[in-house]
Amino acid sequence: MEIKNIIEKIEIDINYEDENENIPILIGMITGGFIPMLFLFIISKNLDNLLLLTLIIILGPILCFITSIASGILFKNLYLKNKN
Repeated sequence: MEIKNIIEKIEIDINYEDENENIPILIGMITGGFIPMLFLFIISKNLDNLLLLTLIIILGPILCFITSIASGILFKNLYLKNKN
């Protein structure tokens, strides 16, 4: 019975470590996606050119998605470097 409890405790610890590695990825994705979107929103309020406004509306979310993935990967790499 004691060996079974030890195995369960090790499995719980492994799951907890996996969950902690996702936190920096989420932080990076939120900041990396939010900051460019805020910047594009501020720029679009001052534009009168319909073509530029359309490009910002179409390409803005794509840019934010790409930057959020890139910053998530960057935060994960930094977190794993500091962990080791």
